[in-house]
Amino acid sequence: MLQLQQKKPAKPNREVAQALEALTISDNASARHLATKALVNWATPESADALLKLLDDKSPIVRGPAMAALGKLKHKEAIPLIAARLGSLQDRVQARGVLLAIGSDAEGEVRKQLESAEWQTRYEACKILKTIGTKESAPALEKLLNDPQPLVKQTA
Repeated sequence: MLQLQQKKPAKPNREVAQALEALTISDNASARHLATKALVNWATPESADALLKLLDDKSPIVRGPAMAALGKLKHKEAIPLIAARLGSLQDRVQARGVLLAIGSDAEGEVRKQLESAEWQTRYEACKILKTIGTKESAPALEKLLNDPQPLVKQTA
């Protein structure tokens, strides 16, 4: 699996992806992590269902690569699930990177995170929208100009 993680195929092989997907249901978190990390390079669109399930894995070392693989596939169904991970301290950095990589397709779901009760989530959403946002996000950001958290207010 380590060798598969290092290879970056021009076109991922479905058979390799299926073999890795089978390992993602292991009871061993390390095996799930290694297989999911390899799927970042080997996942095909057919891998999306297996990767979506991994977003609920107990281990952040599994959830992170699953987000990365889904982001690389630009899987639309994953965008709201990844945006929701901005609320998780363990997943926030990975989710931010993936949402930035997805780009403007993620704008609407990131904008929804501006309404979070947690200021850190609102702050992350503001930072992401600075890069991927359009005029459509301006009204939601303007609402945060009165946010009780100074960092959120300043970033908005």
